Amino acid sequence: MALTIAQVSTPNAEMHEGQLMGLRARILDITFDSSYLTTGEVLTAASLGWTYLFGAVTLADPSNSDGTASVGCIVKKNTSGSQLTFQAQGNAASATHTHTENTAAAYTQNAVTAAGGAVAAGTLRNAEMASTQDLSTFTGRFVVLGY
Repeated sequence: MALTIAQVSTPNAEMHEGQLMGLRARILDITFDSSYLTTGEVLTAASLGWTYLFGAVTLADPSNSDGTASVGCIVKKNTSGSQLTFQAQGNAASATHTHTENTAAAYTQNAVTAAGGAVAAGTLRNAEMASTQDLSTFTGRFVVLGY
């Protein structure tokens, strides 16, 4: 399984690739797969017709198609610069659940308490999504830099 990549174009459907400090830059909408892979999903330099990926800047965190939920995203570069890995952060409950009550119990999800935002020992507030989770409706916008 793989990421779905869509290059963002102008209203005239023109594709643009800019320059930033000597690097090529493209704005991409990236959608996760229906079976998320633990350690993240990969974008290769070759898939953009490039040889090296410097990194990516998040313009908009991945959110679902109706805009009611979003997940965080960490972007990592491999040592050779041939690929970027996009890691979704959160869990199944936070990606699909909307709180309707303003109670302390409603805010204890993910081991976060209503008092002070403390996190239980050994619990990551933004842990990576579980393997095989369906994130196929979650799309984020990124500026990818490389050459």
